[in-house]
Amino acid sequence: DLDVTCSLAKTATGASPMVFIEKDGFWHFDSVKPSSSVEFPLYLTTSKNVVGTYPLDLTLTYRDKFEQTHQEVRSIGLSVLPKTPSSLVNIESYQISPEPVCQGDIFDLKLTLKNFGDFEAQMVTVQLISPTLFATITPSTVSVGDLLPNSTSTINYRLMASPSAEAGVVHVFEIDIYYVDNLGVKQVTKNFLGIPLHGSIELIVYDVSFTPSPIYVNNEFTVSFTVLNRGTTPAMYTNVTILPEQPFQQTLESSLYMGEIDPNAPAPASLNVFVGKTKEGTYPLKILISYRDEYNRPHSLIHEIPVKVTFPPKTQETSQPTSPVLPILTYGLVFVGILVLAVLVVMFWKKRKTPSG
Repeated sequence: DLDVTCSLAKTATGASPMVFIEKDGFWHFDSVKPSSSVEFPLYLTTSKNVVGTYPLDLTLTYRDKFEQTHQEVRSIGLSVLPKTPSSLVNIESYQISPEPVCQGDIFDLKLTLKNFGDFEAQMVTVQLISPTLFATITPSTVSVGDLLPNSTSTINYRLMASPSAEAGVVHVFEIDIYYVDNLGVKQVTKNFLGIPLHGSIELIVYDVSFTPSPIYVNNEFTVSFTVLNRGTTPAMYTNVTILPEQPFQQTLESSLYMGEIDPNAPAPASLNVFVGKTKEGTYPLKILISYRDEYNRPHSLIHEIPVKVTFPPKTQETSQPTSPVLPILTYGLVFVGILVLAVLVVMFWKKRKTPSG
């Protein structure tokens, strides 16, 4: 299922300068096949004196193959021009730096104005109206002076997003351009600029341990660690995987789905690794950490852990102890032989001393 909802830009008074014709800004599609697209008409009308660029926010709500619901927001700009030739000052381009803008950031907004009309625009003044929890560090109203046809002028604003501003939301700034046209009539061109605010995600790995230790060649071991999000917004759909680089090889337990990791919430993990044939030494074990931010955009980082591998100790053969029976038996035979020899010698001498009859 895919639901598309279109939201019209609103002015500071809360009213929209545009209205829908025929439709109410909602479309439903039963399914969208891979690598295909769907088209739908969008009919709008504006009041008589509306001139400028207005954002249209399209909210996409859909379910994936796992029946999980996702929501994404896309913004498009609609330029409204006057019917008759006149002076027309509007924004030609803009630039935000640094980008993306995160909670608590100070960032710059650069506007390039251009007179698209056929006559000079006089006393051009630009006013920036910031949404709640955004502040302008530089003056919000800037005087440009006069602009000739097809001439441009650049304005720089410095702004700050509050750390408590909601992340995952497109915050709309109103930019009003006041000038006097060639007929001496005061004109205003209103623009609405949507800036998506991001929460920061900073994943670190610490508290690393190995089991067993030491780590032997041609053996498996388990690496345990803790992942901490030091940012301000959750890291979603987080997955950690061992990268198979020599001498390390993956096993069935070399990947782990950790899900959502909230800020300042330690998340433990353990992965199995096999050490293939290699020399003794220290090798970098690479762990791929992939996740998605609050806008469902994918991110990844690689964390390296030094691992020292060695050869397993050699098994020594136990020598059989020499039996003491053989020496004892040998000594006994020698003793008996000496005793017999002594007896024979004594008998021989006695026989010689005895006179013959």
